[in-house]
Amino acid sequence: MPHLPPPAAPEVYGDFISLISATPSQTLELDILPSSYPPEIHSAPPSVALPKPLLASLFLAARQIFLAYLSLQRKVCDQDEGKETYQAPSEATSSNPPSYSAALDSTLVILLWDPNHLTAANFRKKHLLSLRISPSTSAKINSVLLEALAAELHYLTSLLTSPLPKHTKSSTLWSHRLFLLRTFGAEIVHIHYLSGTPTNTTRPPPVSPSVQRPTHQLHSSTATLWNHELSIILAAGERHPRNYYAWNYARQLLDTLASHDDAFPETENRAPATLETETRKYLVEDSVAAVQKWCFAHPRDISGWAFLVFLLREMCHDETPGPPAVIASATAAMENGSHKGAGRAEMATAKEDAAQRVVAGTKEFVRKFGWKGASVEWFLKAMGE
Repeated sequence: MPHLPPPAAPEVYGDFISLISATPSQTLELDILPSSYPPEIHSAPPSVALPKPLLASLFLAARQIFLAYLSLQRKVCDQDEGKETYQAPSEATSSNPPSYSAALDSTLVILLWDPNHLTAANFRKKHLLSLRISPSTSAKINSVLLEALAAELHYLTSLLTSPLPKHTKSSTLWSHRLFLLRTFGAEIVHIHYLSGTPTNTTRPPPVSPSVQRPTHQLHSSTATLWNHELSIILAAGERHPRNYYAWNYARQLLDTLASHDDAFPETENRAPATLETETRKYLVEDSVAAVQKWCFAHPRDISGWAFLVFLLREMCHDETPGPPAVIASATAAMENGSHKGAGRAEMATAKEDAAQRVVAGTKEFVRKFGWKGASVEWFLKAMGE
């Protein structure tokens, strides 16, 4: 059984907490180094790295603080029956009980060590909910809540896009982020209004949309929010291949932004059914080029191709699980010179034409590079090729 290191000294623990919480408006690149590195924190903002034994010591110190605080709040000791039990030292619970802010800070370290620590994630959810004045208060945004939300989103972005072993595929972290978007939609949009897109993650450069959209369809705030989240999804997919958790988050977020438009101020005077259709169409069409470019850069990753199929089916309003009939027949007609007229008729709408160009571009990619990968072949088969 491996020997556990002692909890980190209070000075080291305090320095690390100050480091990761000192710049709440900046996304950090966190990394866990091998044990051969010196047991110290290596910091060159926005990059922060530390050896795994030191992180283990920090986790033990954070866990001690967190569980000591929870033990003080419990009225019934066996509420969490079946979970780990840890008796905090008597001096931590009697002479020096941890404060609420100390417990909240400890969850930063806990989630860095264990990204699926549901208790720590829920503790942070409850903290944000406690800062909310009222669910219906959209006109008067709480400045304290805005700061806390911005810091929470940045730290989640740091965990989900850094070169960490398990975090980019953590269902708990993606679920936590989706909870924030669903619960604090108006506040998060307000954050984007005030500070722009709060991220330093990279994504493929924006490509002019294939389908022209009326400028009145959607205010820029929802599109900015979606593009920011998509950049995080693409970065997470690059960090960890076949990241179905990230792509599933994209699907769920698309549903959220399309069906919860009452949370966004620019949509308050629109008909719900019309608004949902327009919002979904706008976001889907705006994402196809970036996702296709990502797939071309990662042709072996079938999770990205599956999301591209999802977008194309959404764009063609195909509700059936099979391939879009319009794209399949249009492709066949386009390749058959004797039926050019039929092909043009099949691709009468701009949406169908844009989807067809994606399929044709993928076939050209396969031809040009002689690609034999199963993921691309699956994509073409799914699109009726």
